[in-house]
Amino acid sequence: MEAVRDDNVVVVGHDPDLVGYPDVPPFHPTAGYPEIDSRAIPTTASRNGVFDLVRGCFARLGLDSERFGSAHRNPLGGLINPGNTVFVKLNLVVDDHFLGLPGLLGTINHGSVLRAILEYVFIALEGRGTVTVADSPIKETDFEAALSRSGCRHVISHLKNERRLEVRALDLRDYTTDRDANGIMMNHRKLEGDPAGYVQFDLGERSFFHDRDVDHRRLRSTAEYYTQKCAEGHDARHHRYSISRSLIEADVLISLSKMKVHRKAGTT
Repeated sequence: MEAVRDDNVVVVGHDPDLVGYPDVPPFHPTAGYPEIDSRAIPTTASRNGVFDLVRGCFARLGLDSERFGSAHRNPLGGLINPGNTVFVKLNLVVDDHFLGLPGLLGTINHGSVLRAILEYVFIALEGRGTVTVADSPIKETDFEAALSRSGCRHVISHLKNERRLEVRALDLRDYTTDRDANGIMMNHRKLEGDPAGYVQFDLGERSFFHDRDVDHRRLRSTAEYYTQKCAEGHDARHHRYSISRSLIEADVLISLSKMKVHRKAGTT
């Protein structure tokens, strides 16, 4: 089976009857999918529209679509081999929102999407390999709170404890920032970060910032907006970056993006 190689292919799942995310973690898929081990799914599991959409998108991408409806279907088998290390990059960003939970769930990944992806990762690994579910949210975010409120923590715990999937959640930040009762950022606290460490590299002229119209002295980061940290990594000749070694060394990267409105960029 060959995986889709065309970078220009985009598929969209749409269900006019789906009015929201399922609200009972760990968001079991609908009982009766032939490729999903029914022993792991309660017979009382109600229809999970999110799982249906993810499953259908895989088929429209041509990922093992010829075996759709078969117990042997393995849509990620052309991308993931048994024994691989799989890195799933979440989009958590924040742990609260001024609009409450609806606003939060419109901003970050929901656990039902993660559950659908990890079920098919589980099938492809065939009981061998490891999965890291990780993100580097903005510095003041409570990572555990974001995992819990999104339902992602429940999904990870279920698959680890009940399915025996070797999966871990990882906060990639090496520090966080506390807020006081008024929401003012107060102090930094060091975090463990990626236990494998970080890889630093210089893109030089290959960086998109290597442009005569870009003034590196004006570059800012959401992590250190009021400082000059970016200028330390960028100048006329060098464009230095640091990234998680666990991500770099993974066999497979799955990025769970989140389309949403954005105050500065319109959409992201």
